[in-house]
Amino acid sequence: DDNKKMLAAARKYQEQLLQDTPHAKRKDLVVLGEWIVNCPKDIPKKDQTKFLESAMQFVAERYGTKNIVSAAMHFDEPHAMPHLHITVVPVDKKGRVCARNVFTRAELQHFHPELEQYTSKVLGYSVHILKDEDERAEVSLPLSQYKVETKSKELDKKEKELKKQSAEVAEKLETAENTVSNARLHAVSAA
Repeated sequence: DDNKKMLAAARKYQEQLLQDTPHAKRKDLVVLGEWIVNCPKDIPKKDQTKFLESAMQFVAERYGTKNIVSAAMHFDEPHAMPHLHITVVPVDKKGRVCARNVFTRAELQHFHPELEQYTSKVLGYSVHILKDEDERAEVSLPLSQYKVETKSKELDKKEKELKKQSAEVAEKLETAENTVSNARLHAVSAA
């Protein structure tokens, strides 16, 4: 019930903000953007809430507090680090709702490095949000290699399916042959 009330309040706030903010009257207008900020694994548990609060403050300063529709910290997901969901109405510098002007390529490239600097300053020690070159190299594959590995996995899966189907057909064939043999044996013994 509390979640439903919070979602309803957020929706009402968003609708009011859209009424009060100039924007194009288009069906495909992007009226919300969401950042999900994960707490880095090397942040001590005692600083996790402070990190997420500073990330929320960073977003509020960057996009305007009044443009934040909702913010929720998650500490309860079993296989995930604590993280923050922040939903923002993208209001540009001219005061209009325009995601294209707010979430630009440059914005997307600078968001994480600047968040890293901001949270490091707040916490008083270096926060590592971005992976260094070695970490990226470990997880990144060239597109051609990724395609080959993906296709290989698909082929392996299909091969297993075919082997399974082949075994099922062989089993059915053996059952049918046994049935025919038993029928012949009964026919010969009956004659």
